[in-house]
Order: sequence, then structure tokens, then C-alpha cells
Amino acid sequence: MKNNFSGILEYNDNGQYVVGNVNLSQILDEVYYSNNNIINIKIYEGTKTLFIEDGYLTRRKSDIVDIYSYHVNSFGLEDLLFDTAGKYIIVEVEYEQSGKYSLL
Repeated sequence: MKNNFSGILEYNDNGQYVVGNVNLSQILDEVYYSNNNIINIKIYEGTKTLFIEDGYLTRRKSDIVDIYSYHVNSFGLEDLLFDTAGKYIIVEVEYEQSGKYSLL
């Protein structure tokens, strides 16, 4: 499945990342809990590339605080999203949709 969307990135009261009217956290959860957790994700702020990775979506527990955060090929996606909250971004995400787990 391929999704392209844009808007102000919000970190809501439920701890989820929402871009425009698309819940990015739900997409990440769907990919992570699927049988095939491979994702291709690109995030831009205007003409500036913030994140571009194609690989396995994993979750790792932080050494500092008791939370889990998403990584793609060992690159911290969660940190980037948190630092980019409140900004207008463009997201391109592609993944294989699983029939076993779906939030969308």
C-alpha cells in the first residue's frame, strides 16, 4: 500500500503522530505488527529531506526513559517526528498491507 499525505505534524494527547487527517502512528503500528514489517518512508519539510529509509521497522526501548520508539534500519524515526511536531511536512510511505492486523 502506498500513502502520500501532507499537513501539520501533531503529537496528540494519546501520544500519536497525526499529519493532517492521517494518523501516522496507526500506519506505523500496522506495519510493525504485520507479518512483513518492511517499510519505505520519506519525510520532507518543504524541499528539505528529513528522513528517507527503506527497510525493517523495529521498536526499541529507550535507555533513558521507559518508552519504546520506532526505528527504520537503526535510524530513530520517533525522535525525528517528535522534533518535527508543529511543522508542515510531506510523508510518502509504502508497505505491504497485512490481512492479519489492520487498524485502518
